[in-house]
Amino acid sequence: MNRELDLRNGASVAGVCLLGVALGFLIGSNPWVKLAAGRVIAPTARAAQVTTRTRRVFPGVARRGVAGADDRAIDWSKDIQTYNCAGFAFRNYKFMTLDEVRSALVRMHEMKSPAERCPPGALKVWAWEYDVHHETADGWVEEAHRDGHVVAGLTDPVTGMGPREVYCKFGRGPVVGPGDPEQFRPPEREEVGTNNMGVKVFVVRERFNEKWYWAMQSEMPK
Repeated sequence: MNRELDLRNGASVAGVCLLGVALGFLIGSNPWVKLAAGRVIAPTARAAQVTTRTRRVFPGVARRGVAGADDRAIDWSKDIQTYNCAGFAFRNYKFMTLDEVRSALVRMHEMKSPAERCPPGALKVWAWEYDVHHETADGWVEEAHRDGHVVAGLTDPVTGMGPREVYCKFGRGPVVGPGDPEQFRPPEREEVGTNNMGVKVFVVRERFNEKWYWAMQSEMPK
């Protein structure tokens, strides 16, 4: 929540690999630090400069007034660089860590499936956790860490069903949507660009855990 998702706005592979910055002074131009087990710690500072591109196509960028979509107000006065997916989903506009999101979710009501009816006007939350790492097309692999992603939207004020579509934010990137909540599930593998050697770099996510929750808006983390 506080590291991997920064990559999805095409901004900061280097920001994820802080250890690689230090190691870069020791290993020169070698683009990755290989471990004895065949895995790597992180790319060096130079190799971490990744040329990024658009990876996914969404219905639009924050289109408002869409029937069936989450219609909560968005505070456009907030700097989008200062909050991530969770800060947007919960509308507290903070850059929340994975532990902070976990603490918020345990106080909500867990659902058996996303089709389950909620109290009218409740906020429904889709939450994913997974192991994530970077790897290159020529076989170098970074050690994995745990991360996650969340989206949320208001249910119907009468029936408690929906929302059919929600808005989403990846890391420090722009608000996008609306779209089907499941469409914002992070992909298992996606190309994020190339390193300074011209080799393709991918983000790989494994061991997904998807859960759904609901809470009243007054219960959202502040």
